[in-house]
Amino acid sequence: GVQTCALPIFSRPDVSAAGWAHDQWHGYEFQLPSLPAGRHEARIYAAHDSGDRKRKSLQLLGNPLIFMIDNGKPVKGSETKW
Repeated sequence: GVQTCALPIFSRPDVSAAGWAHDQWHGYEFQLPSLPAGRHEARIYAAHDSGDRKRKSLQLLGNPLIFMIDNGKPVKGSETKW
């Protein structure tokens, strides 16, 4: 599969207000690479430290996001919601 990376650099006060994070800096966006037409699935992972920062893991956030591509662009309204 295709992989891309984004850092959480956008303010999302709703995320911290809901108790999901200790601060508001957890918003992100990323550009899709060129994808062939058809059904695609996006998954968002967060890096997680545990064991006094001695262990690192990736945690899946929410459910996979399903979307369609046609003529090189996402089909509006085809994406699932988290």
